[in-house]
Amino acid sequence: MLIKTKGENMETVSVIKTNKPTMTVYGYEPTLEEAQKAVGGYVERLDLEDLGCLLVDEDGKLKRKPINEQATKLYNQLFDGVIVGNVIHLKPETRKEW
Repeated sequence: MLIKTKGENMETVSVIKTNKPTMTVYGYEPTLEEAQKAVGGYVERLDLEDLGCLLVDEDGKLKRKPINEQATKLYNQLFDGVIVGNVIHLKPETRKEW
């Protein structure tokens, strides 16, 4: 499921290119190559305890990627901070290797 930053939901596991960052929720664990392609760079895992984890571009802020409001809301349920760029949200039941 792709969650656009405006909260619109679409059934898909691929990233749709837009000028706004997206948060993709995979029903399976993506490979490293899929994750890197989706986030647009080297992948960093942000653990969200019972909420799963977020896979983000580790250099997203240095690249001045736009704020991902949907991912930031999820992240701020546990921590303070801003999430930028395209993000993959892995739910706890699909997370294995990450």
